[in-house]
Amino acid sequence: LGDMYIMLGDSVRGQKSVEEAIALEPDLILAMQRLSELYLVHGSPEKALPWFDKIDVNHRLSLANHYFRADADSVAEPLFKRIHDQFPDDPSSNLYLGVFAMRKDNFDLAKTLFEKAIELDSTQDIYYFWAGNATFRLQIYEQAIKYFKKAAEINSSNSDSYFWLAWSYFRLQKYRDAEESIT
Repeated sequence: LGDMYIMLGDSVRGQKSVEEAIALEPDLILAMQRLSELYLVHGSPEKALPWFDKIDVNHRLSLANHYFRADADSVAEPLFKRIHDQFPDDPSSNLYLGVFAMRKDNFDLAKTLFEKAIELDSTQDIYYFWAGNATFRLQIYEQAIKYFKKAAEINSSNSDSYFWLAWSYFRLQKYRDAEESIT
């Protein structure tokens, strides 16, 4: 019912409806997620965070990722920091905080966060790709090459890995290797 009110443009009534649903059913995860989101949308993060903390980590990541994809860094970054503080062994929060560090040109911190994500889950090419990107920015090209190669090994269809692999070789003046990595 709350979503219906929201779709009709009455977010205040929708928010009240979601709060009532939670009062009746305190373990209603979807309602807690929705209420957290409503508070965030309406600029009340202090009201959103207690509800945010009650939902499971996957729903938290989903909500934070929603704001990340919408380029709402002022909302997404604190959410990912909160997830990371409560679940430091979650590779996804390390990834996203690393991306935020990259956006702030803090490549050392980004590299550390991406390497932590790899340590926690070595099966995801995206972690290696971003570790390579941060390492490239730090001009540690030999190490960047290793990360980009591993990313390409895990996911051979990710052309970005090959592109940055070639650039890494190029920076080391290994022109033949650069050419071979993209052909």
